Amino acid sequence: CLEEIPDGLDGLDEEWQVEHDRHVLRRLLDLIRPEFSDSTWQAFRLTAVQGQATDEVARGLGISENAVVIARSRVLRRLKLMGRDLVDWLGD
Repeated sequence: CLEEIPDGLDGLDEEWQVEHDRHVLRRLLDLIRPEFSDSTWQAFRLTAVQGQATDEVARGLGISENAVVIARSRVLRRLKLMGRDLVDWLGD
C-alpha cells in the first residue's frame, strides 16, 4: 500500500515547502514594507532580492554605498525580527 507510492512524491514535498517559504517571505515583506522609505526599500530589494552589486545600486539611486549597505541591513534585521515573532507566535 504505502510502500507502493513512488518516491517521486518527495520532490513534490520539497517543491511545496519551497513555495510555502516563498509565500511566507512575500507576506512578511508586504507587512514590513510601509516601515521604510522608498530609497531604503529599493536599496534592499535591488541588492538582497535581485542580487545587484552595492556600487551599482548606489549609483542608480544616487546614494552612497554605505547608505545601501545600511538600508539592506535595516530591512533584513526587521524581516528577521518579524520572522522570529511569527515563529514565537506559532509556538504558543
